[in-house]
Amino acid sequence: MKKKNWLMLCIIGLIFIVGLIVSWLVAENSFPSAINKASWLGFFGSYIGSGMGAVATVLGVKWTFQLQQEKDRKDYEIQKQELKDQVELNRREAVKPYFVIKKVRKTEFENSEDAEKKGCNLILLEYEKFYSDNDYVLQIKNIGRGPALKVKMNIEGKKRGWIISEAVEEGDYEFIDIASGINVEDESIAAKNYVGEKKAELRFQDLYGNRYTYRLIMNEVLATKDGGPYKLCIELKDWNMEQEDINL
Repeated sequence: MKKKNWLMLCIIGLIFIVGLIVSWLVAENSFPSAINKASWLGFFGSYIGSGMGAVATVLGVKWTFQLQQEKDRKDYEIQKQELKDQVELNRREAVKPYFVIKKVRKTEFENSEDAEKKGCNLILLEYEKFYSDNDYVLQIKNIGRGPALKVKMNIEGKKRGWIISEAVEEGDYEFIDIASGINVEDESIAAKNYVGEKKAELRFQDLYGNRYTYRLIMNEVLATKDGGPYKLCIELKDWNMEQEDINL
């Protein structure tokens, strides 16, 4: 490329030099001629102007061609990256897990085959008791295209997290019972622990290590049953996909 640029500059310089030499020869010599000096100078002026115009045209075509080449190269790189991203996206979507979360009456769960076969993941927020008084349990079902790995639940305000399952295969599900651990005779003691709304996060990964986070919002209800001890019942209010950390 540099050699071609130097060649173009040499041609331009040569045109100027030839023009100056011819102009000097015509204007300063006393050779006999059928054409006067003004006509000669006009002829050579047109000659030099035509040469300069041809050079300018060549340079313009060359510059346009280089710009188009650079544009085509950039377009190719963009298309190449878009294709790569689409392939990676398709690869991820082919194994992406997706949970549907709903609440199930505990009596229905306890009377089902799932209670015996799968059991229930009990999350105790306190340690005053080792059972739950909740009327509902959570069911998380993977309706995605791949397994959900390292499924874990974090409760807002709690330092530790609870491992739900190492892997929930597509079409499979788990049950979760989040218990407050409050079961006392004195309403004032139970009320001290009453929050009203609890937030939790369900976290998991896919086969490629992409991480997903679901945000759950639950209601905490202060209740008593048949004049028995006061307790805090926790029920699911809402949930949604909060975040995807994708490793393309």
